[in-house]
Amino acid sequence: LTPRYVADSSWWEHVPLAHMLVEILKPKVIVELGTHYGVSLFSFCEAAEIYSTATYIYAVDTWSGDKQAGFYDEDVYERVSGHRNKYHKDRCQLMRTTFEDAALKFEDETIDIIHIDGLHTYEAVKADYDTWKKKIKKGGSILFHDWNVREGDFGVWKLWESIKNEGLYQCIEFPNGYGLGIATLSKTTPEWHKMIKDNIKVIQCKGLLL
Repeated sequence: LTPRYVADSSWWEHVPLAHMLVEILKPKVIVELGTHYGVSLFSFCEAAEIYSTATYIYAVDTWSGDKQAGFYDEDVYERVSGHRNKYHKDRCQLMRTTFEDAALKFEDETIDIIHIDGLHTYEAVKADYDTWKKKIKKGGSILFHDWNVREGDFGVWKLWESIKNEGLYQCIEFPNGYGLGIATLSKTTPEWHKMIKDNIKVIQCKGLLL
């Protein structure tokens, strides 16, 4: 699958994994918390278009930026919105609001995949996790971007270490691309985890080539 949408992002190294998750799991609902230019969002959308037409993706963001990603003007939202309207209006909704307000729109245990990629301080990502963890289905997965950054005020790594030790999730971690962690709400290791682990080096290499 060759991406149609191209923009600056540190998420490119994980795009093949996003394609693989959609193809294997065929999730009904994906929610992304933090979209910015939309590379991760449209990787889910493009995979759904080809592999899982019943998948619906929600992108939650204020599209104003933050102190880590920087603040930006309306052009970013207009670019993402324009691409969504042209190619993915039947499988994607942009929710221009805060993560807390968006959470009120979803019932508990209704989401297959949640991608958390907002403000990356420990306090912020912990609050996002605490707000949204009850929304995930049993057997569903939470993705954490930037868990492998341990500089400045980045604190996803600290939450990720805690989650790995909770005993509630089966976890896979990718150290490349600033790190992407997958935490699946399950007491036993899902078969698809084994498939990904068997191909983890191939997935990482494909990501580096994008």
